[in-house]
Amino acid sequence: MKKRLFVFLAVSGVCFYAQGADVKTAPVEGLTAETPSAETGIIPSGRRSGPAKKIQVLTDSGNNFRYAPLRVIDPRPVPQQFRDVCRGAKTLEKAADQLFSGEGNFTIWSHFREWGILYANLPRLTGRPDVVPTETAKYALALLCDERYNEAEQILRKLAEKNPDDYGTMILLGAFSVRNREYFPYLEKAFAADPTRSVNFIVWQCQNLDLLQKLPEEWDFIGSFLPLLLQYREQIDFDAIPSPSLLRLNKAIWEKYFGEDRRIRPEYRDQKEKWSSLCTILVKHMD
Repeated sequence: MKKRLFVFLAVSGVCFYAQGADVKTAPVEGLTAETPSAETGIIPSGRRSGPAKKIQVLTDSGNNFRYAPLRVIDPRPVPQQFRDVCRGAKTLEKAADQLFSGEGNFTIWSHFREWGILYANLPRLTGRPDVVPTETAKYALALLCDERYNEAEQILRKLAEKNPDDYGTMILLGAFSVRNREYFPYLEKAFAADPTRSVNFIVWQCQNLDLLQKLPEEWDFIGSFLPLLLQYREQIDFDAIPSPSLLRLNKAIWEKYFGEDRRIRPEYRDQKEKWSSLCTILVKHMD
């Protein structure tokens, strides 16, 4: 009976919240896992019918990843799309549990944001505040998917007071540092605990969850995040990071530290060798 109720409510929830949502999570618009230029990270344009479109993965300020989820037109009937999201709900919830428990690498991202919206709204849909535990990192992540930032922040702050070393709390507050730089130390702690999972999550989050929404200003998150890749490059399992994410990171380095003439920016001249070597590592693992 509970399973039938969940499916019914889940379908109803998708109807309310999946309008305009991505049919599936995908790399940045225009980015694929094809072999990039080792120097710039730009996809060769040999297969294009027209001029190559300049790809920009950072915001105009260069301080953050650009929010650019790929919009996919799905030819399947809408009810079928709803059913697929509901059928995958248990798998996606398990993936969320794995993110916080340390099991696996949490690379199952398709429909994850849609699952998060459903999970966040189950108390409203059922009329039962206790239908899911709401004082958890998993529920806070679901709230982020639903753009309920204030609620997510309040939960995460409470969790941090109880257990500041919990990985789920650390990575989510670390992700929240995009909005508030005071939380960046949590991202540093998350990297120290598991740099590979942390890279995977932050790159996905920055592309698929618009945490910068309605913020008047950006602090230089990228200028603090990318150095973590350098700091933990010996511990990061780059083979466990999807090629589109590696490509996105590579392109971010070039946009941040190098000019359009492909020369290191004057203010970063003393860092040229380490950024160039990191780009080489990223490109090497894209195969």
